[in-house]
Amino acid sequence: MKKWLLIGLAAAIVAAQARAGGFQKESVAADAKWVVYADIASFLGSQLGGLIVKDAVTNQVQARLDFVRQAIGVDPLKDLASVTLYGDAYGDKSGVAVVRGTFASDKVETFLKAAEGYEIVAYGNRNIHKWHDKTHNR
Repeated sequence: MKKWLLIGLAAAIVAAQARAGGFQKESVAADAKWVVYADIASFLGSQLGGLIVKDAVTNQVQARLDFVRQAIGVDPLKDLASVTLYGDAYGDKSGVAVVRGTFASDKVETFLKAAEGYEIVAYGNRNIHKWHDKTHNR
């Protein structure tokens, strides 16, 4: 399954580069040292994406997808358009995730508010959600 996920990620990146206007560089801080972008919608809509999802969605994975749907009202296989990850340092202590899609942000915010150290910071006309991951101390 890991092989399929790596192939899928590679295909998503290639599809994203081919799609005009997909990656929005203004979403990434100027001092970012690394960036990963995935056009989830294009990947899932592709023939390869369909094959990988069909192979990867086992009963256990389906249970996790159902949990996400119920907990935060997001269907990852239908509602996510793209994900951009970046960081201003190498390592796993900090990073930013920019998630675009068609989902009710208020339900996601309610879920995030339960996280330890949750904080919302206004940035222009956007909100930045921050929290502390106690499990990984970051």
